Amino acid sequence: MIYKAMIFYIETYGCQMNERDSEEIAATLKAEGFTETDSPDKADIIFVNTCSVREKPSQKALSATGRYIKSKRQRNRIVAMCGCFAKQEGERLKERFEGIDLVFGPQQIKDLPSLLKRVIENREQVIDVSDSGYSSSERCEIREGVYSAFVNITKGCNNFCSFCIVPYLRGREFSRSVEDIIEEVKKRVSYGVKEITLLGQNVNSYRDEKSNTDFVGLLERLNEIEGLERIRFTTSHPKDVSDRLIESFSRLKKLCNHIHLPVQSGSNRILNLMNRRYTREDYLRIVEKLRLERKDIAITTDIIVGFPTETDKDFEDTLNLVKEVEYDTAFSFKYSPRPLTKAFRELKDDVPTKVKEERLKVLQELIEDIAQKKNREMVGKRVDVLIEGYSRRVRNQYTGRTGCNRVVNIENGDNILGKVVNVRITEALKHSLKGEIIKGD
Repeated sequence: MIYKAMIFYIETYGCQMNERDSEEIAATLKAEGFTETDSPDKADIIFVNTCSVREKPSQKALSATGRYIKSKRQRNRIVAMCGCFAKQEGERLKERFEGIDLVFGPQQIKDLPSLLKRVIENREQVIDVSDSGYSSSERCEIREGVYSAFVNITKGCNNFCSFCIVPYLRGREFSRSVEDIIEEVKKRVSYGVKEITLLGQNVNSYRDEKSNTDFVGLLERLNEIEGLERIRFTTSHPKDVSDRLIESFSRLKKLCNHIHLPVQSGSNRILNLMNRRYTREDYLRIVEKLRLERKDIAITTDIIVGFPTETDKDFEDTLNLVKEVEYDTAFSFKYSPRPLTKAFRELKDDVPTKVKEERLKVLQELIEDIAQKKNREMVGKRVDVLIEGYSRRVRNQYTGRTGCNRVVNIENGDNILGKVVNVRITEALKHSLKGEIIKGD
């Protein structure tokens, strides 16, 4: 163990993969004797876990890092940057932040104790963003009172969508062994976890070559774990959604009735430029099959507006697709050029910022209208809700999620934390639902 009295703090930006990476960083350091704090003011070591997929989280992470480096004047501490943006910038961060102590990428988490030892003992400025590969075995942080957890099954990506920087920063696709995943899930369940969300840039392409287990095979194995009540996964690439996976939604009891299926655009011309390898028609056929298999399935998505050369007609195609699918909700973004990507190298960012903003506003209003309509349709229905904690806004109010991933706030009930309870929906709010526990018919 090195410097077991030292206290660390992690600030995380970006996606669920980054959240899981921060968990692994924390577990790795605690195994070495370090202590975690939820306040940067108390920390001897500060980690800023960065995202590079979109510009806004990158800028926030840069601002935070600069702020923490300035704080070194008042307190002798170590400041580290990790994650995708750290991988992207590497040695250039020395020039941007003279006082930065440690920079490492997603593949170096397994090496963190030795990297940190060099910083602490040798007073080195350490930059390691090499392609050193991933370890199948991951440390996971187990906390009491946590009922829903993320579990990595793949890292990296082989798809090379023209707008996406992930393959360049997280490397080529890597699948953990099925036995390692099962061991982690069982361990989490033993500490009270009832629901897991399987993570990967493209979970559908998971394959453990040693056991010849594909993604559906993994779902089948996890469905058998005693004590585990719910299975979710994100994210899926439409080109890899098989009929076997679709059929799993009605066959596997623990698989939640929700799929996140990024479409990115409703225009075939733009989809081709994005290198998505499916058409609008392909996507709609998948949606139709999903709803035939599981009538109550919730479908969510990601959409980019203002991709290079996007015309009014292309944008109209996207709006029409959203109207046809009627997503339960969607995450929508303005296109921002990302270094290293094909779109950055070969396509001019020619859609004016004002046009992007106008299109995004129109799209988000449509998405919200559909989502609110779907929420209103839930009123009066009976649903099962996993109670995950207490509402941040209303004292003594429980909060949880349905199988279709809607947030439900519940005022009645005693000692129901971590339990799946049957609830009648009583009210539809803007971004959530209200409900009451059904105590008997």
